[in-house]
This record gives sequence, C-alpha cells and structure tokens, in this order.
Amino acid sequence: RQKSMAAIGDKAGERITVGGIIPADVNVQEGKPGEQIKFGDLIGKGKVIVTGVPAAFSPTCSETHIPGYIAKADDLKAKGVTEIFCISVNDAFVMKAWGKALGAEGKVRMIADPAADLTKAMYVAFD
Repeated sequence: RQKSMAAIGDKAGERITVGGIIPADVNVQEGKPGEQIKFGDLIGKGKVIVTGVPAAFSPTCSETHIPGYIAKADDLKAKGVTEIFCISVNDAFVMKAWGKALGAEGKVRMIADPAADLTKAMYVAFD
C-alpha cells in the first residue's frame, strides 16, 4: 500500500511494518545518480519485499543479508512477490556495483537513497 508523504509521519517514530503503508512520494535512484524516480512508481502495486542495509559492501550485509534474498528470490517470487528491493544510503553507482558483485541482477533491485530521504520517511535513520 502506498501513501503520499503528506500523510506519513503524523506520529513521531512511526515505522513501516509488514503490510504497512510505504511512503510513495520520495525520490530514490536506480542505476546511476541523477535519475530520480518516486519510490511509489518503482514499487508499483504488487506484493514487494523492501529490505534496508546500513551500507553497501559491508561484511555482514554482503556475506549474509542480501545473499539470502538473492538465493531465495525465485522461491519468493513463486509465492507471489513481484519485486525484492534493497535500499541503502549510498549513491546509485555504488549500489549498482554492489549488486553486480553479489549477482543480484534479476533477483534483487539495488536502490540508492543518497540523501536518506526514504530512510527518514520510514523512520529507520540512525547515526
């Protein structure tokens, strides 16, 4: 489900949950910097998985977290998941290179949130 940013954040600290409303009006990047796309347009109306990591190329995320989604992508899609997204506060070049290094193409879409706009809209930002 999607909701415009005007309606998100009425309660301080409200986080996105399973089945929750995704902030649709936030710009993210895929592929290369400068090509902004609204997150709502990117995710469409299907059943999606959105996972976030603190940094691309970090050891645990590179060895465990995202490879698990890559390995199970076909099983998840067979169960009705239309897309799997990995979000990180990195630029689009870094996310593309990380996805290539992990073999994510066609399985997990690597999405850049360089200014942390989506991260903040989901109340999951931290220092």
